[in-house]
Amino acid sequence: RAATVLGRAEDQVDIGLSHESCSRRHARIAFDAATGTPWLLDFQSTHGTKVNKKPVPDPARHKHEPDGGSLNGGGSSSIVKGSRGVVLYPGDILQFGASSRLYCLEGPEEYERGRIKLNQALQKATASTATTSEPPEEDQTPILDLEDIQDASQVPQQHRNEWEQIRALRYKMEQADTERNNIRRKGNMDSLSEGQQQQLERLQQRTEQMQQALEEKEAKLLRALNPRAATSVTAASSSANCLDDD
Repeated sequence: RAATVLGRAEDQVDIGLSHESCSRRHARIAFDAATGTPWLLDFQSTHGTKVNKKPVPDPARHKHEPDGGSLNGGGSSSIVKGSRGVVLYPGDILQFGASSRLYCLEGPEEYERGRIKLNQALQKATASTATTSEPPEEDQTPILDLEDIQDASQVPQQHRNEWEQIRALRYKMEQADTERNNIRRKGNMDSLSEGQQQQLERLQQRTEQMQQALEEKEAKLLRALNPRAATSVTAASSSANCLDDD
């Protein structure tokens, strides 16, 4: 589907929004025909749309759909700047009207917000480092527990990509937990509808998958941040195996 429309008018939209503050045709997500980039356009809704808690700017709030409703990469030059909407990235959190329900745009991790710029910066940093003979060794306190990290600046540049992935997973798990609690608050567990029960099961399954992925990423990052400790553990394990063999 080239575009997805969201709103309260179920006969006119692809995804229904039930909150009374949402407009009948509230917003649209369209994909660029050339690059596949998703763009969010607010159909001048009464209560607006937020992306990562920030309201969509005025140029991206109107009822006129550029290029007849499709985003053709070759026709954008004649459109007023910003009128195509705002670019979305995997991991972005969307909120429509005054509804407390949050929607998360899913997609490949390598296209998450800021990831492309981060990779470009890492490539430049790597190229710059390669031109120097012996770069000074960083005097940085070892990080033995990821909970000790208060700011991304504490993580070495070459590992911030992994740290951002961990932060994104933690955030998604929090959102899933919030959604489960919202479903449970609508009624006692014994009075939940079949659809609500199925949604809880899907959220639980997704949370378990994210938890497993989170544990693997955290363990990998800790090993990368503490290579000496990882080497010591490996050596100790090898020595223990030798003693067992004897």
